[in-house]
Amino acid sequence: MKNLIAIALVTFMISCGQKGEKEVSVEKHGLNLAQINFEEDPQILLKGNIDSSKNATASFIEEGLSDPFDYPTGHKVNKWNGDQSLYGKAYYSKVSDSIAYYQDLYFRQIAFLTRHSKTVAVLATVEVTSDTVYQHLIDVLHKEYGASSFNRPTTTDEFYEWTGKDRYVQIDYSKGGSITIMPDRPMEAETVYTIELLIFNKDAADEIKKIQDDNYRKTKEYTILYGDFEIYKQNPARNVVMMSDILYDKY
Repeated sequence: MKNLIAIALVTFMISCGQKGEKEVSVEKHGLNLAQINFEEDPQILLKGNIDSSKNATASFIEEGLSDPFDYPTGHKVNKWNGDQSLYGKAYYSKVSDSIAYYQDLYFRQIAFLTRHSKTVAVLATVEVTSDTVYQHLIDVLHKEYGASSFNRPTTTDEFYEWTGKDRYVQIDYSKGGSITIMPDRPMEAETVYTIELLIFNKDAADEIKKIQDDNYRKTKEYTILYGDFEIYKQNPARNVVMMSDILYDKY
């Protein structure tokens, strides 16, 4: 669990980058994340709701290091896979209440990762103010997929992964805070939890791991495909067993 602090001044509130959230709703609106089949076309689904600035670093584009929506950004300078470091395209939605949901939990932003114009992963994000929502999502996924296939709960990080027939499902959350200051009122502080749900096509994820492993065997330096769609199990910085094997030359 990552610790973040966001401070807002005057008459408005900023919390973990966004304000407000819709945690639970009776009606079902938006994209049903439980029914993702990797046939989704993000440009059709999002239409005019794409946040064109989310996955585009202006300086990289100006310097010719990447194009809009490239994933990862700056792939021409941060080469995780040599000359083939452009993995695909990423499309983020604008923040909007109830844009997607997983059972009774609603998300405010979704993003799609594509490779060769085919969707390989979906990432959903929401900020909530209750510390029970994340545990509820864990229970939901335990019920659907059984025991988690990978996790590393610590005092500084907490995430889980489940393995389905054709997908990996990963969740994570960060703990932050918001402060509201208004004239003639006491200062108000609130804890905010940002939850991320990542659904990644299993074959595509395994292909990424093979690329990373093959590169490691050639260079003896483990470099990961960086970015928001990171698969934690494939990152030695998050996978302590993997890190140990690399350090002791057993990988």
